[in-house]
Amino acid sequence: MKSAINPTILDQLRPNIDRFLPSLILAKKIQGKTYQSISDDTGIPLDTIKRFFAGDSKKPDFFNVVSICKHLDVSVDGIFDISESGSGADQERIRNLETEIADLKKDLAHAEKMESYKEKQIDKLEARIEANSKRMLTLGSFVMLMVFALVAYLVKDIKTPDVGYFQDTISLIGIVIIILVVAAISFAGYMIIKYIKRNGVNGPN
Repeated sequence: MKSAINPTILDQLRPNIDRFLPSLILAKKIQGKTYQSISDDTGIPLDTIKRFFAGDSKKPDFFNVVSICKHLDVSVDGIFDISESGSGADQERIRNLETEIADLKKDLAHAEKMESYKEKQIDKLEARIEANSKRMLTLGSFVMLMVFALVAYLVKDIKTPDVGYFQDTISLIGIVIIILVVAAISFAGYMIIKYIKRNGVNGPN
């Protein structure tokens, strides 16, 4: 059981009801209500109505109090002392939630903006890589064409030993030409293979 030092919530509300009772009595008189009319409209027994207005109900039923207040069109906030503290706390929680929601919306908008910026940068980078790959392929193809032309010339030169760079013995210029041909072939092959790998046309592994 609760001691007097630690009263129950009902005991704490009792002074509120005692202070609020005159307001109900006044509303009853102004509206010309009788105990019987209140009993008939609320469904509360007549004796209970009389004891309540006489202040004899030490622990009135919650629903009885609410019904009487509703019948007399009187707010129950003053009885339960919730008009300021309860609504104020609720409003504070609502304001905090609204602030959190606003912050989350800002963070979301910033994240979406950054994501859009990243996508644009990726698109630009991919376009640049694609352009460079095409230039590499064009350059490699041109080098291969020049190499084929040079090889054709060298074959013809070798077949005619009386003239050209390849006569009875290979001259220094002929050696340089061979080295350049090998280097050009290697470079052109590297460029083409790199382009194929980058564009995923290598075929399945």
